[in-house]
Amino acid sequence: MKLLSIFVIIIYSLTAQTKDSGTAYIKVQDGDTFTLNGEKIRLWGIDAPELLQPFGFKCRDDLTKILAEVTIGEITRKGKSYQRTVADVKTAYNPGGYSDRIAVMILNNGCAMVDPRYAPNDRQLFQAQNNAILNGVGIWAEEDPEPPWEYRRRIKEDRKKVK
Repeated sequence: MKLLSIFVIIIYSLTAQTKDSGTAYIKVQDGDTFTLNGEKIRLWGIDAPELLQPFGFKCRDDLTKILAEVTIGEITRKGKSYQRTVADVKTAYNPGGYSDRIAVMILNNGCAMVDPRYAPNDRQLFQAQNNAILNGVGIWAEEDPEPPWEYRRRIKEDRKKVK
């Protein structure tokens, strides 16, 4: 069991580059949350599937891959939520040439939904989500994917029923 735990940490912990400080230590928790040099960051405006939802682990792996390939540039902090910094994170250099926003990259891959409660007027986020829907990628390969916020609410209600 100890070997498995160490193996998991190695896979989902990585070093990356930041524009300001050079090498950074990153640990990815799920498809929209990662720790950068000890600061837990939740990507602003999107909500990725929970790990136990369909595509949850795939979306975590997708964020890990993206963070390994880019140099983190600007981090615009928007507030705090559940001991996490909520931030719009941009890259200093994007090898794909599409967007410099990590959230847009995640949405283009179909690994999150725009959370309309927090980003109701962000056209770039909605455009990326619509591209993923039209291409049927990631969570949009399912006929009717359950939004992560509804999944969390349903799980919470189910737990109350059991008590």
